[in-house]
Amino acid sequence: MTLEQSKIGDKLSIIKLNGDDSFRQRVYSFGLIESTKLEIINISLAKQTIQIQNEDGTLIALRFSEAKNIEVTK
Repeated sequence: MTLEQSKIGDKLSIIKLNGDDSFRQRVYSFGLIESTKLEIINISLAKQTIQIQNEDGTLIALRFSEAKNIEVTK
């Protein structure tokens, strides 16, 4: 399953980051790597952005187009 398929309140773990090198470097800079645990905090009404919180408490907002490149598991 990918990140954009999740619901508010889901607790997930990243299993794979897809996409080009610039995308992967961008999410790495946020501290999102394989095996990172995160929680879905909010999803915009128009499903344009998704807000997540990683295990150290950092809030991160991603575009849905970016969330499609992040494979997760519950």
